Amino acid sequence: MPQVFLLFQSSAFFFCIHAIASLAVSPALAAPKLPNVSPTAHSQGVPSKKVTLKRSSKGTWQEALAAAYAFNPDLKIAISSFKQSRDKVKQAWGGLIPSAELKAQEEHRKYYTNGPSKNLRQRSATVSVTQPLFRSGESYYKLKASRRQEEAQEASLSASENKVLGEALEAFLRVYVAQEMLRLYEQDVEKTASTLAQIHARFEVGQLTLTEVYTQEAQLAASMAKRQKAEGDVEAARAHYEAVVGTQPPEDLSFPEDIPLQLADTCEAAIQASLMNSPQILARRKQEEAALYGVNSEMAKQFGPKVSARASAARYIN
Repeated sequence: MPQVFLLFQSSAFFFCIHAIASLAVSPALAAPKLPNVSPTAHSQGVPSKKVTLKRSSKGTWQEALAAAYAFNPDLKIAISSFKQSRDKVKQAWGGLIPSAELKAQEEHRKYYTNGPSKNLRQRSATVSVTQPLFRSGESYYKLKASRRQEEAQEASLSASENKVLGEALEAFLRVYVAQEMLRLYEQDVEKTASTLAQIHARFEVGQLTLTEVYTQEAQLAASMAKRQKAEGDVEAARAHYEAVVGTQPPEDLSFPEDIPLQLADTCEAAIQASLMNSPQILARRKQEEAALYGVNSEMAKQFGPKVSARASAARYIN
């Protein structure tokens, strides 16, 4: 009976993996402290080693999230996109500041008269400064569009963080459950093999029949098959962990405790909070606003009048 209860408890824990990992990651997890984690062994050309389940150097779920934040390629792409949007805001400011232009010219001429020819060399330098005064709102709308695009990329980055960290937490839980199930089946094989040895001893003295021996051998074969399947599940879970997090999981994982979850009291409250704070929805709103400002900027550029002030100074040297 204790063995059956443990199986049921592990199955129920595995059933809760998707429910826990699919929740929005709290702000405290958005920028975890990065430990000293080395890149994957696969990226360094080192072949993967089969995991031995030893009770040493246990890894925590916080370390898994920190490693995913440091090495996940999707998150790196989102961070790069956000930095590019910030640079575009700086470019948009260029339409509001004056522009300067410097020209230098040297001219050679040769004159022919009744007497000997004359050579004339003239040098000139011109500096001009142009300040836009009115562009029908082109620069204003362009700046607004770039700012909204920056906010959209920031919201997209937050969504990517939630997605990657949620997948990393799910991968951690999958490895933990798979390893615990493997330990359970290993104990079951040892117990069944011990029972089979006792049955063989009792069969030798004539206390049991050959049918009972065959029955126990069948149970041992079934336990060994379950253990073999559990070993495959561990390898699959570890491979998924490496694909999501970017590093190989530790040899052993600690039980995930103190996972901060921010749950709404009611379903309606959860829906309202999602509509207000969901990074995906916020990113779409900002992208829509950026598109509208972009249309206004293009309309002003094509059809609106423009006024600017220009000052120049020139010097000629013969």
